[in-house]
Amino acid sequence: MRKILLLGTSISVALGMSGCVTTTVNVQSIPANDAVTHGLAQLYQQPNYQVHSTLQLTQLNFSNLMKGSNPVSDSLNGTTASEQKAANAKNLEVEKFAGWFETIFKRNEFSFDGVVDLQHQRLEITPQITYKAMNTGGFIRVPMMLDLANSQGYADLSAFSPLLVNLNSEGKYSQFSIQPLTDRIDFKKLFTWSHDVALDSSRKFDPRMFRDLPLDQADTALGGVRKIELSLTYQDLSTVNKTVFDAHRADFLAAIKSKPKQINSTSTQTKDKKEAAMDGFIEGVTAMGTVYGQPNSTPMPFNINGKLRKVYLLDRVGRLIQNRVEGVVDVDTKSSRTVTIGFNSITSYSQYGSARINFIPTAQNTVSLSESTKGTVIDIVKGAAEKYKQRAENAAAASKTPITK
Repeated sequence: MRKILLLGTSISVALGMSGCVTTTVNVQSIPANDAVTHGLAQLYQQPNYQVHSTLQLTQLNFSNLMKGSNPVSDSLNGTTASEQKAANAKNLEVEKFAGWFETIFKRNEFSFDGVVDLQHQRLEITPQITYKAMNTGGFIRVPMMLDLANSQGYADLSAFSPLLVNLNSEGKYSQFSIQPLTDRIDFKKLFTWSHDVALDSSRKFDPRMFRDLPLDQADTALGGVRKIELSLTYQDLSTVNKTVFDAHRADFLAAIKSKPKQINSTSTQTKDKKEAAMDGFIEGVTAMGTVYGQPNSTPMPFNINGKLRKVYLLDRVGRLIQNRVEGVVDVDTKSSRTVTIGFNSITSYSQYGSARINFIPTAQNTVSLSESTKGTVIDIVKGAAEKYKQRAENAAAASKTPITK
């Protein structure tokens, strides 16, 4: 799970790895599609910047029926009345559960604040989940910092105290190595690939999909001088993504490094397990990069359809300062139902060239991850697993011992 999170956040770091020169244009005079591409290019050219993003589900509906006006009744032709009654009752239970599920998820907001420091190959990010309902509310926040240059990660796990982190480590950052990941992924190449894909994708959309929108008071308060909407279907997005990925497939695969040779054979079994897990993760990423978008690739177990609306807000020199996405997609699970997911997200960019990471690791504000989890549920589970493993090994050894008469 942590490896997937780190790979995902590394893609976020890629927003800007190409340089630090800002090229200005008359943002009002160029076509809308070119203005958006220029705004993305400016983002990639910044040495550092601050980012804030929120995501919220607006719809999560499991009860959209796919076939006919009443697929439950249609599928029960020829069955007894009692069987039809039981099936209808089950359908109502599914509808009720779906309604509860939708309400709970719509009350959650997912967000993060971060600083991308490309000069020092560091990323500070604080993901947060906020729950709001009648007479209740709460949040979980996990500040993190990834230092790619030194292959170190830091996370303040105080939100999970005392279950996953002990009381003595509250307020400190747990330190862990991300070297297994940096040993296998060339992040500089990945950043360059991300830059090329983002700009190429923007150029591939039909210019007629873009249109200018009038600015409102909130836009001008942010420093916006031009607002552009991109309207497209999920199929439009998928087609462009596959075409662009195929064109840059070799660059993506080149960012995956071969497994380092073992210097000695003194590694512990724990390290062996971690290496095996990393090998599996890298193999999965490589397999995805090899087959994604290929005509002979295995079909997905579901179909996705829907519409998306992206709104880009640019400042007076053409830099992207906000990106809003609204969408509703239908996931066809190839059964009698679809899942409809509606969402909106807002991502804001600021402090171009002047953003700074606040967390500076010291001996006083950090603790090793193994030390911070001592005496917690993690420690207990590890101990129980070791005892179970030892008993299994002892039993296996006893079964192989010859019986003497």
